[in-house]
Amino acid sequence: MLNESQQLGRYGELIASKYLEKKGYKILFLNYSKQRWGEIDIIAIDKEEIVFVEVKTRKTNRYGSALESINPYKLKSLRNSINYFLKAEGRHYRNFPMRIDAIGINTSQNSHKARLEHIKAIS
Repeated sequence: MLNESQQLGRYGELIASKYLEKKGYKILFLNYSKQRWGEIDIIAIDKEEIVFVEVKTRKTNRYGSALESINPYKLKSLRNSINYFLKAEGRHYRNFPMRIDAIGINTSQNSHKARLEHIKAIS
């Protein structure tokens, strides 16, 4: 069973994946995870480019916005996960140009509205 933080994260990933699909992205994987190497929230194709998407969801800005929580340590972990993906399962995608995007979702406890911010090529 997922704890509250994990549920919020999954909710944000669902919003992000629907947003990307509306923008024409083809979703390949949601929550691609190999225990030791971490997780990639979304792996998608945008035209002829493979996109690895980090999604952060926050209920409050008390500790900064959702996107501000993506720090150098998180990017390093994400790069390790991407390298694992490319070695293990990415033989079909190795020749694709690739990028890392970030999607921040700020939601309110009192509202079902969410504000989404998408930044392409963060790294």
